[in-house]
Amino acid sequence: MERAKLTRLPLARGRPPDRDRVARVAGRRLSRRSWLRAICSVLMALGLMIGAASSSASTISDFPCPGCVLSVPPGYNPARPAPLLIALHGDEGNPGYISSVWDPVADQLGALVLSPECPKVLGCPGSWWGWLESGTYDDAWLGDQVDQVEAHYHVDRTREYLTGWSGGADFLGWFALAHADRFAAAAFVVGGVPYYQTCPVNPLPAYFLMGSKDFRYASGQPAQVQAILNACGDPTQLTVLPGQDHSGTIASLSSQNYATSLLNWLEQYARGAASADSVSSPSPSVPTIATGPAARALPPGRHKRSHKHRKHRARRHRTGYHRVGRG
Repeated sequence: MERAKLTRLPLARGRPPDRDRVARVAGRRLSRRSWLRAICSVLMALGLMIGAASSSASTISDFPCPGCVLSVPPGYNPARPAPLLIALHGDEGNPGYISSVWDPVADQLGALVLSPECPKVLGCPGSWWGWLESGTYDDAWLGDQVDQVEAHYHVDRTREYLTGWSGGADFLGWFALAHADRFAAAAFVVGGVPYYQTCPVNPLPAYFLMGSKDFRYASGQPAQVQAILNACGDPTQLTVLPGQDHSGTIASLSSQNYATSLLNWLEQYARGAASADSVSSPSPSVPTIATGPAARALPPGRHKRSHKHRKHRARRHRTGYHRVGRG
């Protein structure tokens, strides 16, 4: 134990030192030293807190679009390209919710996460699939937001991935397949509607996470999306969680670490860099069937639907066909 340095006191002639006074002075000095140690401890704790804060992701709100959320991992280095995950919210319309699920996982793997909000100013009713089926849908909008991220951050264009849950996954039944020339792989969580009825231009690896008691899984529509990709020879994986309903399967992304499993699965795949021109889809507004020499043909026995059939199918969507199993 450190000994207190005693203050030398003037001695009265012929009288011994006042030991009580010496003890009081030493006690005051020890007390001050204790306070200094306590202050140093507090400052050290604050330093650790600041360090921890600096090691967590940087979250940017309203970028690159109103209501959108961009998460930048703590280890982001502008000199090294980082993968990008685009995470689409469900019909709850909350990009902050899906961002809170994916960001911690992406931070560990060094990936940027863009959680866009379906644009209300362009007529989106808060639902990605609802916007797709509306007359105001702009198929280039989402690609434009990715372009903005690429303009500000060093993104690895060979490792851009899509994911969505519920209504966001339903929308990916169109968007992921229609834009397989840009995105390397996709993960469908309790959703998927077979809007796109032919092989994507490029192979699209896809992961499907479903719950055995989920109404979207029971609808059979996600299985139809997987069947299209399987028929085209694209790699897919299906996981069905026993006893899980819609919300329980979404919660499993965090509670059972399925978000980590899905992102690790996606990052197995990469593709060639895409140009900005490759963002455009076969139709800028109404979902149609991809045609032309760039589209891969489905195997014999699977046929593209006629324009008349597609119009009829769209009417059925608006009157409840798309809502199979929905509440």
